[in-house]
Amino acid sequence: MLEAERGEAITGVQESGEQLTSRADWLEDILVRSTPGLAALIIYLLAAVVLTRSVWSEAGTRWVGGCCDPEQTVWFLRWVPYAIGHGIDPLVTYQLNAPDGVNLMWNTPVTAIGLLLAPVTLLGGPILAYNVAMLLAIAVDAWLARLAVARYVRGTVG
Repeated sequence: MLEAERGEAITGVQESGEQLTSRADWLEDILVRSTPGLAALIIYLLAAVVLTRSVWSEAGTRWVGGCCDPEQTVWFLRWVPYAIGHGIDPLVTYQLNAPDGVNLMWNTPVTAIGLLLAPVTLLGGPILAYNVAMLLAIAVDAWLARLAVARYVRGTVG
């Protein structure tokens, strides 16, 4: 029986032409190559915390941003878990413009973000969920921009 069939070793070839002879070497190679990207993500998360620092002392009552759009987004973040929890269509509501209701697709609903942040919304409220979403948006956008630039630039990219 071959070593690979028994699961004792994996062989492969790196870009440099070196042989990877074990699972440990393969895992170490992946970790070494992904470390700069993970470090950048952590730095971007810290920078996002600094940029949004004014809200974190009262994260459940203050939000990032000024008038109007944040309030609508906060409402949508709470509406999604509420609607799903009550078996209601999250894309239509009769809570607004009663009694006719509103097709929420005419606005900018954040249904996917509302689903992802439902645990935060239910535990800490929709304003906290909004602040977490804004923090993650800043950090992940910067990280994805780094990945895009790294594809075309040699060397280490921020």
